[in-house]
Amino acid sequence: MVSDRQMVREYPVWAQVYQGCAHTPDWRDQELIAVTRHTLHLAHSALQAQNARDYYHNYGAAEREIANALAAYVSKVEKEK
Repeated sequence: MVSDRQMVREYPVWAQVYQGCAHTPDWRDQELIAVTRHTLHLAHSALQAQNARDYYHNYGAAEREIANALAAYVSKVEKEK
């Protein structure tokens, strides 16, 4: 089973991602929120399309974070079978 600690390790540190960019630091950048798998799939598809057209490092980090979250869920479900 994938632990919460293992999943958190996969998340980018957003303060580092935005370092040197025009971004107003916000304490909520690293906050975890609950979303549905369907919402993650939609966001992942949108980010993949965006990155295929015009790649930005923060969109790439977001795409990897979503992909890791979805993969962690699939891994957890498969191990529970």
